[in-house]
Amino acid sequence: MTAVPTSTSNQPAALPRRMAPEQRRQHLIEVAAAIFAERPFDQVAVDDITDAAGVSRALFYRYFAGPREIFTATTQQIVEGLILEFADVSHELTLLEQMHQSLGAFLDFAESFSANYVALLRNTSVQASTGTDTIIEQLRAASVAEMLRRVHVTNPTRILLLTLENWVRLVEYTTLTWLCGTGLQREGLEDWLIGQLIGMAGASAQRDPATAEVIVAALSS
Repeated sequence: MTAVPTSTSNQPAALPRRMAPEQRRQHLIEVAAAIFAERPFDQVAVDDITDAAGVSRALFYRYFAGPREIFTATTQQIVEGLILEFADVSHELTLLEQMHQSLGAFLDFAESFSANYVALLRNTSVQASTGTDTIIEQLRAASVAEMLRRVHVTNPTRILLLTLENWVRLVEYTTLTWLCGTGLQREGLEDWLIGQLIGMAGASAQRDPATAEVIVAALSS
């Protein structure tokens, strides 16, 4: 997963003045990621990014049209890293352990990016755009696809899909509630969310024999 630094420095990193275009673009994204981890999008100006990166505004605009574009690129890269992290969870672990590890990675991501993650999911601020909406949908779809892959299901029924899609939304809403300081604690959150999935899957299995078969196979693996 692309690292999101937890703090920034006013002193630019010691980097060569000349970089290949892709290296320079990546450097700008990494600097922006560190800033967006600490401040909401609407409190970040181009000068904040260029000062931290030690580059000129003119150079910044060679790569990005403005803060919104680099924010979208940063979000895309972080989410792609998170999706890869989901896929890298060892299949040698039990299914329950795999779920815990994946959930832990997601909660770490949300916490490190919390200032902007909350606004993105609420879709009520200047952070939200067609590009970021697409990225969030990509993460949702990848999460469902990864769960299906781990229980060896290639042609899920609509009931099973609804169960997993609704659980992913529950994870998002619960994470928002936790990050907004409403009294939920990180400790025990993973256990509770996994318990919710088990309960939802059990209810779906009563209506859908195919879901019941998936549960039996998963428990016996």
